[in-house]
Amino acid sequence: MMEANKHPVLEEIERRQRGDSPQLKLALAIEGGAIRGTVTAGMVCALESSKIDPFLFDAHFGSSAGSYVSSYYISERTRFGATMFYEHNNGGEFIDLKQALLRRRPVLSLDHVLEDVMVSRLPIDFQGIVDSGRLHVLATRLSDLSRHIFEPAASVTELKNQLRAGAAIPGVAGDPVEIDGQQYIDASLTEPLPYQAAIDRGYDGVLLLSSRHEHMAEPGKNDLIRKLMNLVMAKQINIKRKEILEIIAARKELDAQRLAEIYKMTHDPDEKPYVFSIHPSTEYPVVKQMEKNADKIIAGTKAGYLAVKEALGHPIPQSFSTNRQFYGNY
Repeated sequence: MMEANKHPVLEEIERRQRGDSPQLKLALAIEGGAIRGTVTAGMVCALESSKIDPFLFDAHFGSSAGSYVSSYYISERTRFGATMFYEHNNGGEFIDLKQALLRRRPVLSLDHVLEDVMVSRLPIDFQGIVDSGRLHVLATRLSDLSRHIFEPAASVTELKNQLRAGAAIPGVAGDPVEIDGQQYIDASLTEPLPYQAAIDRGYDGVLLLSSRHEHMAEPGKNDLIRKLMNLVMAKQINIKRKEILEIIAARKELDAQRLAEIYKMTHDPDEKPYVFSIHPSTEYPVVKQMEKNADKIIAGTKAGYLAVKEALGHPIPQSFSTNRQFYGNY
């Protein structure tokens, strides 16, 4: 990793922390990946502990679970966003294949996340997110299977609909979500690494938080459950089945191209737009998208936290440990 003060994106962050005039339009882009979002949740914990305020960024762009991570960060309840994955989203209330087979509910329950966890158990400041005008949720528009970037929501109801739409995996996490006459499904189908969305919206400095290894084009490629999820999704939307299967088949090559591009932009920032990407170390295994083991999920949170601290050149707190309590008092 290059020295932190050499990359224009990190220089811009430091410039803003000092209170100097901005020189770039700065955006934060966060990858999701269902339970793998625990990695980027750990990353925003590290940003917070490094005194990098969520409002230091002019805009946030979230893909799938990345938009949920960003929501907790903007709410300044980042610790809740980290514990959500290993305390509330790895059990039967969220992931339950048996209930799905019995056709009682989807495999993944977005109702559990949006109407229980984010309201009662680990409450989020939905209105504060709306008022910030910063969060751009990504989704896939079903009519043409293209990436869609929602404008910041104008109400709590609209925000919840956007968050649901950006994570709606048909047949797995509920039906497509209709907003303003269009149907939307999970963002990761078309843009799991949402840095390009930020660039397309005019941001010339992007900090990208990725939940996968730097050169891993297809996270969890041996994850049978993930492959079954893709097939179930394609079958559920029969009218688009062929096109969705084609997108899925091309994902490894496309992701490899994206990772190669952000690798160059991170390590050789020769011209705008500037992108600096942070990835978990290969010392840690990639968290599976449907992981239920709390210890493995916590290890992913730790990997994300350490990756940001290393990228910024910041020391690890002496009290750092793998204990769950750490994420409440770092």
